[in-house]
Amino acid sequence: MIGQFMPLPPPYDILREVKLAASATSTAATILMPAGVRAGDLALLFDAPAGGNSPRVVPGGFTSLYAIATSGNWGRHHGVAMRVIASAAEGGTTLTGSAGTVDSGTGVVNSRKILLVFRGNVPFRTAIYVPGVSTGSNNNPSTVTLNSGAGTPPLILWGCISTTAHASTPFEAGYTTPAFGAEVAIEALRVGYTIVNRGGTPLNQAVDMLDLGSSNMITAAYVTLEG
Repeated sequence: MIGQFMPLPPPYDILREVKLAASATSTAATILMPAGVRAGDLALLFDAPAGGNSPRVVPGGFTSLYAIATSGNWGRHHGVAMRVIASAAEGGTTLTGSAGTVDSGTGVVNSRKILLVFRGNVPFRTAIYVPGVSTGSNNNPSTVTLNSGAGTPPLILWGCISTTAHASTPFEAGYTTPAFGAEVAIEALRVGYTIVNRGGTPLNQAVDMLDLGSSNMITAAYVTLEG
């Protein structure tokens, strides 16, 4: 008599590929988590309220990674917060961040936010933030270089720039090398990001911006991921 064999469990799939699942922008104190967010997605919130006296507010459940500010009475700070989504029910919920301040000259509230949601071929279990580089200047800021070439893929590296009231804030060509894989912008806040999947080779990332007046700010960092 031949005994019965127990079927082998399916092989455990590792994290191989990461993609941008959704993004959102806002010019208010709040921003909506995109619909369709799944458990195990990674959310990165870039928040750039203008005004040196604007308080830094991190949404509940998010971990503050960094915030920088320029000197002077009209300072701008931007920061980044990170969250590994624990529940798919968070899609469509309202996140409250920094409110920004009113420009006395124009009456406009300067508050800009970018939310990026990334997804892997398997849910993320760990997301390890690797502190990067930053600079802020009321003049032409210097180029910063992120040592992302030392990272182990899969990883996501990013550069974030912001300034005062401008319709657009571009990365400076020729100094931002290599070019980011993709960019998302809202008024005077811009984020570029590059995904390096398993087996890929990350490169050191240089980031620069034009001198657009006071409060020019640059940050760059990366996060390594496992599923």
